[in-house]
Amino acid sequence: MPTVEDVRMAMAEFMPYINQQKGVQVVPSPLELHFTTLEGLKCDVAVDDGGFLLQNLNGKSVKFESLQALLSSVSVGYRSRFSDDLSARLQQVLADDASEI
Repeated sequence: MPTVEDVRMAMAEFMPYINQQKGVQVVPSPLELHFTTLEGLKCDVAVDDGGFLLQNLNGKSVKFESLQALLSSVSVGYRSRFSDDLSARLQQVLADDASEI
């Protein structure tokens, strides 16, 4: 079973992709995660061994295997920023490779 610390460590990677002003709340029992997307969507997520259950999305709950899958599904801002960050990293790798030649 994941712990509060496991969830906090997992969320650390995704902090640039969520609403920083709203912050992130991790509730220990039952293990839940509460955050707001860049677009303002409030996410209440139950966490267990099977993954991340996004609760009450349009009146239903949806299960995701990872936080990345969850954010990709609900946040256009996440997808855009992640894509931009990935592109920048790849361009840096190409520039580093070119300077080694």
